[in-house]
Amino acid sequence: LYNRAIALTPENDLQARFSLYSAHEAICELLGKRDEQRQDLQILQSLAEDLQDADKRIKALVKWADFHTNLGSYQEAARFAQAAVSLAQENRRGEMALAAYRAAVSTCYRNGDIDAAFRHGEIALQLCQEFADRSTEGQIHNLYGMIVLDGQKLPEARGYFERSLENFLETGELRAQAMALNNLGMATGLMGDYPASQNYYEKSLAIAQKIGFRTGEGYVLGNLGWIAGMQGDFHTAHTFASQAIRIGREVGSRTSELYALINLSSYSRALGDRQAALDYAGQALEMGRAIQDRGGEAWALTVRGHALEVLKRFAEASLAY
Repeated sequence: LYNRAIALTPENDLQARFSLYSAHEAICELLGKRDEQRQDLQILQSLAEDLQDADKRIKALVKWADFHTNLGSYQEAARFAQAAVSLAQENRRGEMALAAYRAAVSTCYRNGDIDAAFRHGEIALQLCQEFADRSTEGQIHNLYGMIVLDGQKLPEARGYFERSLENFLETGELRAQAMALNNLGMATGLMGDYPASQNYYEKSLAIAQKIGFRTGEGYVLGNLGWIAGMQGDFHTAHTFASQAIRIGREVGSRTSELYALINLSSYSRALGDRQAALDYAGQALEMGRAIQDRGGEAWALTVRGHALEVLKRFAEASLAY
């Protein structure tokens, strides 16, 4: 439908073409069609430059930042996010600056610059109040929750995720609700409340499958595997993690694939398949280093150490730890 609409739109109607390609890019992003999405983004950036429209240039840069974040290319994502912030500051754009600062919070967090993430986040939250933007406010709360979750501040993380879900229930954004529910599942699971965690994950999965949100579906399946594993059901855990890997590869989400590999290593070790545990850990370590995910790399080294230990390769295990 969008392809036909684009074909019928005059070449010189740049505004209309930008709107159509922007909508088509969003659908490709939802479905994980990365090649088509990349093509749309290249066209959007070119159209924004031809239009000499600062808001559209910022929008294209933010979309590029989100694209690379989903791929796990965090340094490249940060480059686009910073360019969007700089452009917003140069042109004194208020409302569009919200998206730029939100992208900056995300990329700073992913690259481990937590202080910068909070600095950008505070500016974004002030702008959210100014423009009554509940959606971006929910995204910032969600990112704050992830940051404090990594710091093991579990009640604080759960509070941020609950506020995020409230934002998205108010705006009616199903995709964002799915991610907030998934994150609530992580927080409650780490707090040891497995029934609540599984309930959140199942709600998240239902929404993701309903709207065709493949990336989100992959994350939730991986997390459902984690909950099953925490309760000793390693066969079910292995099945969920395998499904998560397939979806991660389908949509090009290397971060999702990385953590599913880490979990598969743990489940394989628990099931007695020691060599598979070592192989999965090696794949995870390679991917963590490739995408420069330091947290993922650390977890990969940990499960590699566990796998080497059960193989009685103690010197190598010690190096991994």
